Amino acid sequence: MKFEKLLAAASIGKGFAQASGTSTCVKACDAVAKLFPNQIITPPSPDFQRAQFQYWNGPQRTTAPACFFQPTSADQVQAAIKKVTQAKCPFSIKGSGHSSNFGGSSIQGGFQFDLINIAHHDIVNDGRSVSVGPGHRWGPLYSFLEEHGLTVAGGRDSGVGVTGFLFGVLADGTLITVDSTSHPDLYRALRGGGAQNFGIVTSVTINTFKFGGMWGGIKVTTADNSEHVFNAYDSFVKEVPEDGKAHMFMDFARVNGTLIVAQYIYYAEPVKDPKIFDAFRPEMEIITDTRAKRNLYWTRTFGFDIELLKSIYRLWVKISDAYGDRLRAALDAQLIYPKMRKGSSAGSLFGIDDSDDVLQLIVIRIIWENEADDEEAIAIVRKLDADIDRLIKARGKHRDFKYMNYGHIEQDIIRGYGQESQAFLKKIASQYDPEGVFQKLRRGGFKLDKVAHGTPDLGDHDEL
Repeated sequence: MKFEKLLAAASIGKGFAQASGTSTCVKACDAVAKLFPNQIITPPSPDFQRAQFQYWNGPQRTTAPACFFQPTSADQVQAAIKKVTQAKCPFSIKGSGHSSNFGGSSIQGGFQFDLINIAHHDIVNDGRSVSVGPGHRWGPLYSFLEEHGLTVAGGRDSGVGVTGFLFGVLADGTLITVDSTSHPDLYRALRGGGAQNFGIVTSVTINTFKFGGMWGGIKVTTADNSEHVFNAYDSFVKEVPEDGKAHMFMDFARVNGTLIVAQYIYYAEPVKDPKIFDAFRPEMEIITDTRAKRNLYWTRTFGFDIELLKSIYRLWVKISDAYGDRLRAALDAQLIYPKMRKGSSAGSLFGIDDSDDVLQLIVIRIIWENEADDEEAIAIVRKLDADIDRLIKARGKHRDFKYMNYGHIEQDIIRGYGQESQAFLKKIASQYDPEGVFQKLRRGGFKLDKVAHGTPDLGDHDEL
């Protein structure tokens, strides 16, 4: 994978004060507008509201920057970042705007890079790779590649931006290409270190592979069948290392007052009803999801243990019952197989061991409508996470790793990679961004020292 990246302006002097945003950023918007008048959007233009509505999460849609900047090329981003940092204006970067946390890719009163119009997709290297812009989403990219008999390993949510599930890049106002040979240390840092710590993605090149079709779908059952589902899940975990082509995850939710379990099952060949999923056959119908106003994610990883997962599920059911009148709770369970970790160049950076243990990743999701319930929502998740932590440690299954794109800003994601990886990321950030522009001016994301400036308590997120 290659990252064509913008190294963002570090030439603004040491120890600069943290700008408040509005006054300095109006100047930054004006300066960039002189260069690219058709790419700057300010209120009260109808285009300003349209840009706000592109965000997935409600709180981000109500955030108002001093301006949106919608560049169409890397050169425009390069010129704009110089003006923004010279003005010492706090800024944020948005790809598709699919963040579960507040302020993850938005900013109040600051300069908003909105990369929606850098959305190229070109097959390169004789069909072995595809070059993609940060404004692209996975669904259209998969459709484009399928027309050519190709696909890539990418996000499962078609509406999420490509760079939101990959990574970002960084540094000093020059445009460079980062890959495993030209900048190997930076390349490694980007594969898990978070875009917010290094720079602005203007293009990413992803390896493709031949695609002959696949099989998959969603099976749904009510929670009174949960014991059968857990047993089937346990059997699947034992069989999947021998198969290598199957994958699944579970989503526990409450739909119209009924507890349900949705099982998302996939097979990497167009084989109808693969035998490995036989234990899941009795289930049922398909459901749809809705776009809510306010969302919060929180994640954990631990050694797979079906009894532990059942205990966590029971804790989640209590929360779902107690607050179901105004909050919707969901619990996702996803597996991390040994083959995934050993085949990933980011595995060592994440601090995930190379054992043959299957790891269990869970995501707690709280969905609600009213701003008045914001503090209660985060308090509920904090309490639930503390209870889950005690269960995990009591079973001896604790792992420090937490998946960044499902994390909440209160979770110290980078620290979970381990001291060695954290020190490595800090070293690379200081090398390519010696003045700390992306630690101090860039809003959003998980900082290397867990410092997020000027962001609401409910969080910040790395997904673009």
